[in-house]
Amino acid sequence: MSNATIKKIAPFALPKLQKYLDKFKNIFRRSDTMNAAERYMTGLLSDIPYKNCGMMAEYMEGTSAQSLQDFLTNSSWDYEQLNRQRVEHLLENAVSSDGALVFDDTGFEKKGNCSVGVARQYSGTLGKVGNCQIAVSCQYSDIKYTWPVNARLYLPENWTSDPERLKKAKVPENITFKTKPQIALELLDQANSMGIKHNIILGDSFYGRDNTFIEGLEARGETYALSVPCDFTVRFEQDIKTFVPPAKAQTNRTGRPRTKPESIPLPPQYRVDWLIDKIPQDYWKVISWRDGSKGELKKQFAFIRVCWSTQTKLGKPGWLVFERPVPGEAGDTKYYFSNLPIDTPDVRIVEYVHRRYTIDRFYQDAKDELGLDQYEGRMWHGFHRHFVMVMLAYSWLTLQRRVKNESIKQYEVLVDRPCVTSPSFSIREVFSPEALFT
Repeated sequence: MSNATIKKIAPFALPKLQKYLDKFKNIFRRSDTMNAAERYMTGLLSDIPYKNCGMMAEYMEGTSAQSLQDFLTNSSWDYEQLNRQRVEHLLENAVSSDGALVFDDTGFEKKGNCSVGVARQYSGTLGKVGNCQIAVSCQYSDIKYTWPVNARLYLPENWTSDPERLKKAKVPENITFKTKPQIALELLDQANSMGIKHNIILGDSFYGRDNTFIEGLEARGETYALSVPCDFTVRFEQDIKTFVPPAKAQTNRTGRPRTKPESIPLPPQYRVDWLIDKIPQDYWKVISWRDGSKGELKKQFAFIRVCWSTQTKLGKPGWLVFERPVPGEAGDTKYYFSNLPIDTPDVRIVEYVHRRYTIDRFYQDAKDELGLDQYEGRMWHGFHRHFVMVMLAYSWLTLQRRVKNESIKQYEVLVDRPCVTSPSFSIREVFSPEALFT
């Protein structure tokens, strides 16, 4: 398509958008930086086929591909400070009650090996091992609102062990190898430092299977409800209380002393996929947690008290939750572990574990509507600046939805319980795309 046939986006901002961006003038101090920020955000919000710098410049007046690229890689502005101020504004305007912090990661498929953090690695987004980048992120979610808190790119060990590669991608010197759960814990610390009040931490089975993540949450005094895999192991409290370690055999061992400590005997542990078949039928109950597009969403659930465990560790007690389809319906069996108090209502536990999917909705909306996965730069700061600008655009849409129509909620309270409902996230629901064009 030639430039002459392209319907160009006007070279000025929507008044509501400019008013929002004016809140961050202290970040975008220079007029050319503020103009580039407005053009970049307008491009992300527009109905442009592909939201990289070149395509956005082709469809917008008042900017160029070089100007937008400089904004991401060379301009002087602090994306971390921008994110903190964005969150502060949301805490004043888009917070209800019963908040949760959700952790997950998302993949970005790539060609070549020059983009920062790219490697052949497993991505849940791809559903396989592929050449991709992976970012860990944190999402705030309550009974009315949901919005992204922060994100950080995961660097595989073949990146962190290669100083030349790090230097070429301009990775800060203080960045070292961290597992995804370790990054999630650091994002949690940042969320707490921002003053984000929450009642619970949520995450999928990748995080639920990691005992260091669970221990990190417990050390921080956090309440959590995590999906866990079928091979997650637990021990029963009554077994722990009555367990008598076997008598130590007498030996006349001679020779070199042991270099490793002897293992401490522990009571038997059980895989959750083995336990599910042993659950009495009267433990199972049908619980509905929200109304979906095709009616009530409901499953069968069973709840038992156990302690999480590994082969060598005895964890703290909590709820082990089993989920299976209602008889006659199709669906997967799922498992969850939570340290919610013993008197927590069953329906509340169920609502929490299913609220985790709000972060999946953010990834889908941010990629489909705002070009989250369409950044083509190679540098560390460029990647994170793009991610923060997408989060800024998403936050503005969240606020516009709240102002435009109070009945449009990303969450609603149905009956007497908080239940997740999330309508299709579309820019067209917020303003007419035609308003952007000359």
